[in-house]
Amino acid sequence: MNREFDPASVYVSLFEQKYPYMSQGYKEKDKTREYHMCVRYPKEALITDFLQLGTRYIPELEMVWKEEDEKKRRQIKADFLPFATISCTLHTRLKEVSLKDKLKHYTGLIVLDFDHVDNVEEMKHEVAALPWVWYVGLSASKRGFFAIVPTDNTDYEKHKLYCLALEHEMLKLGLKLPPARAQKKTH
Repeated sequence: MNREFDPASVYVSLFEQKYPYMSQGYKEKDKTREYHMCVRYPKEALITDFLQLGTRYIPELEMVWKEEDEKKRRQIKADFLPFATISCTLHTRLKEVSLKDKLKHYTGLIVLDFDHVDNVEEMKHEVAALPWVWYVGLSASKRGFFAIVPTDNTDYEKHKLYCLALEHEMLKLGLKLPPARAQKKTH
């Protein structure tokens, strides 16, 4: 894992909201334009700044915390909370653009996302104690947590191999990652 990781120099692509028109009262005709503006022109932010954004979204987070239905929680997060691509910065998120063309800079960071964990706080502390884990945070729903692991990988095409290796390490702790979620964006 990466010993020279400096979070003060790592940028992520920040997306204010997945569906920005939902919570801002846009008319139906504006949805496509506003969506494309959000996915086409992501902002860049230091990873440390992104991780502190939650303090600006307390009312929205409270809606997530109160919602018992998982599908509704996901929708609230998509409608109201920002997210970032931690493993890279992107030129765009447009589906019709290939990953190679979307990619601006690959950070080598991997996000491990743990949902529906018994004893969240206990497991969070156990994962945080691992020497190769840089950051551990509570998920937006407070029903899980995520960990950020810096690697020395500079090739985005090998990202999945690193994710699989980390998934294997997590299984040793009794934690299973959801399929294909080790590369997921983080709210």
